[in-house]
Parts: sequence; C-alpha cells; structure tokens
Amino acid sequence: MENKQVKYVFEKQIGKSYNINLLVHEKENVNNKWVAKISRKLAPWADFRDLDERAILASRLAKILNVKVPDFLLENINSIDGYDSNEVPDRINDYVFLTRFEKTDLKEFLGIHKFEGIKNSEELYKIFVFNLWIGSYDQKTEDYLVNENNEILSTDYQLSGPGFVSDMDVSIGGWVAKYSLDNPSHTGWCLEGAILGQETPIVEYIKILKPNIDVFEECIKSIEKITESEIEKAMEGLAFYGESETSINNSYMNFLLKRRSGIRKAVIDWIEAGYPNQIDQKSEHEQRKSSYYKSLL
Repeated sequence: MENKQVKYVFEKQIGKSYNINLLVHEKENVNNKWVAKISRKLAPWADFRDLDERAILASRLAKILNVKVPDFLLENINSIDGYDSNEVPDRINDYVFLTRFEKTDLKEFLGIHKFEGIKNSEELYKIFVFNLWIGSYDQKTEDYLVNENNEILSTDYQLSGPGFVSDMDVSIGGWVAKYSLDNPSHTGWCLEGAILGQETPIVEYIKILKPNIDVFEECIKSIEKITESEIEKAMEGLAFYGESETSINNSYMNFLLKRRSGIRKAVIDWIEAGYPNQIDQKSEHEQRKSSYYKSLL
C-alpha cells in the first residue's frame, strides 16, 4: 500500500558538517531538488531544541527585508523515502528543514571563479547586516549559496538568536559559544567566521575593498524601520525556549528590538577595527564542556 506521507526521495548525504544534510528530490518531480537538514542535539551544556524555529524566523524576516535566502519548508522526516531516520538517533525532533537546492556554494564557486563572477556581490553587505541584527554568528563560506544566475543567497540560520539563560543579550553561534553585539571580532562572524588560522576568503575580499558605512546604509535603515508588529507576524506559530523550559518569546522580541537600534554602531566599530573575524571560540566551547562535566562529579 502506498505511503501517502512520502513526498521526497533520498538521493545522497552531502556536506561535512555537524548536522546531517540530505539531497532529496520531490516524489512527483525528480528535477525539483531540496536539501533536507536534520538538526542534532548540540551539547548537554547548551541544550537548544528550537533550532528549526530559529531558522524559520530568520527566513521569514529575510523575506520581509528582501535579503536573498532560498525557499524553505519544514517536513516530517518520514516524508523522505529511502532514508533510515534511525541513523540519526541524537536528532532534536522528527522534522527536517528543507531549503531549495541551488547550483553550488560559494566555497566551491571560488575554487573555480573569482568574486567578480558573482552578479550580486553587494548582497554580501545586506546579508552581513541582517545576520548581525538577528544574531547569526555561525556564517561559513559554504553557507553562501550560488544559484544558476550566479547570484548569492544565504542559508543555515539554526544557530541564531538569544537563549542562554545566564544572559539573554548575547547570541548563540559557532561552537555553541556566546557572541556579543559589542565585540567587533564577534561581529565578523556574521559575515564569515573562523577560529584562529582558518582561511576566510569573503572577509579577505572585504578587507581589499575597504567599504565604509555608506555601503551598509540601505540595509541598516531597512532594519531600523522594521516594526514590532512585523516581527510579531514573523514569529507567529513559533515557540522559542533556548536553554529554558519556559517560553522565551518575549525575550526574543526584546533581543531583536534592542539590536535593531544597535547595529549601526556595531558595524562602524567593526569597520574601524579593520574588519576582524579571527577569534578562538573553540576554547570557550571546551571550557564550557569541561565545566559541565566537572559539575557532574
């Protein structure tokens, strides 16, 4: 008997990241391909289970601000035929976050072409300011997608926003570490993050261009104008918890409103500091891991 729930067919696992990314195609149309992301539990010392909700909110806000992100869907993991969900026993839930499959990612693109081959390279400025506003400090080179028209899009917003019980003003980001709007080196992770010594071609490209605040103005102003009611609408149907067992929706709203008025200064400070992005957040990750296990002794 046919399984009515099946909508997609598994092709292969792609990428090399902590979470699981699957290339799938629609059951009714093999040419319509999606990337299905299965989010795994982060760590016992940072137990965030609302990662899909964060990605949905980021994508909705991006659409309001005309920031280029791929189309997205949230589906049950059992809607994918040919993949055994038991292979990911530590997944946070039974859902997959799907984004429309694009031609390639920026890391692969730059292995063949130069930045000049990107038709909308100015979109980098818009994505950067948007990421800074929502607190997305986990941007990697491969999180920029390149479509058939050689245009950049941004993806991977599961690690964004507040949620640390000890401080609701900071964001979660790469290495499940804390990131502050007041730290210029943290700010660089909204464009392209790296622990010490890693190559960051996007940031190096920006350092050559040496943009001033003027090129960021359009996106800064659009964020400053976004209303609380628009944010509320984007949050409809979503529940955020972070590390808490109770809703942090109000704290999430306050986080976005506070950062709305703070991004201009953060961008200026980052420019004046020389566009930094090199920090060793891995060390903080290891320290928090060690502290957690010591507390169990």
